[in-house]
Amino acid sequence: MKKKKILLMLTFIWLFVLCFPSACAAESMDDLQVYSQDTKVEFLINAGIPGDFLNLRSTDDINTLYDLAQTHTLQYAVEQGSYSDFEGGNSFFGTIPESDMILSVHKIETQTPPLPGTRSRIDSILIYVDYAWTYGHPAVCNEDSITVNWDSSLFQFVGGTFSSADYWSVGGEGGIKQTVNSQENPARLNQGGLGYFAMLSNTHALGGPVQCSGSAGFLLEAKSTIYVGSSRRTSINVEYTHNKNPLPGSISLSYNGIGVSVNPGVLQDSVAKPIRIEYSS
Repeated sequence: MKKKKILLMLTFIWLFVLCFPSACAAESMDDLQVYSQDTKVEFLINAGIPGDFLNLRSTDDINTLYDLAQTHTLQYAVEQGSYSDFEGGNSFFGTIPESDMILSVHKIETQTPPLPGTRSRIDSILIYVDYAWTYGHPAVCNEDSITVNWDSSLFQFVGGTFSSADYWSVGGEGGIKQTVNSQENPARLNQGGLGYFAMLSNTHALGGPVQCSGSAGFLLEAKSTIYVGSSRRTSINVEYTHNKNPLPGSISLSYNGIGVSVNPGVLQDSVAKPIRIEYSS
C-alpha cells in the first residue's frame, strides 16, 4: 500500500515536471513578443520617430518601420492643421476649421546611408494621413473623401502597401474605440495619385457623442536615383473633403489627368495639406 502511494506521488511529480516547462516556455514566448514590440518602438524613437506618431500606428506599421530602419536612415517630417480658421458655416464651399478637425500628413524618407565618396539616396517615402474630428463634429456624417497626389515623374505607388481604418471613440481618453471601416486598397488609383473614403458617425451604438478619426498609410518608391539635398523641391498634396449635404448621396472621386480628385458637389467643406520633399538629382 505504501509502495502504491509512493509510486502515485512520483508519477504526479513526473507529470508536473513535464508540463511546467511548457507552461513557462509559452509564458516566456508571450513576454518576448510584447517585449520585442516595445523594443521596436523604443528603437524607432531613438532613431528620431516621435512617440506620438508611433502611438497611432498599427503593429504592422511598427514592424515595417523597424525593418526599414535596419538598412536605412529614417527622416521624419509632419504637416498638421488647416490652412486657415475660416468657418465654412452655411456656405457651399468652406475650409474645415481646426476647431472642428485636424488633418495631419506625415512623411518618412528612407535614405540609404552613403558609402565613402558617395551621396545618400532617397529610396522611398512612407506617407501617413491622420484625421481627427472633435467630439460632436461634424454635424452631418456620411462618407468623406481623402485624395493624395504626387509627382509621377519622381515617385510611383508600391502595390500592396496601402491600408486605412476609421475609428469611432466614446468616453474620452481611455474610453471605447471601435474600428468601423478598414480598407486594403484605395478606391481610386492613378499614376500620380490615389483616393479613398472615410466613414463618419455622430452617435455610437452605446449612446453619446462620438469622436471620428482615421489613419491611412502607403509607400512610394523613387522611379530613378535621387539624392538627399535641397537643390530641388516637390510636394505631396493631401485634401480632405467633407460632405455636409444632409440629403442622401455621397462624394465621388474621379481621375484627373494622372492624379485623383473629388468631383464638385453641393455643400462641401475641405482642407488641404502639402508635405514638401527636398532632393538633388
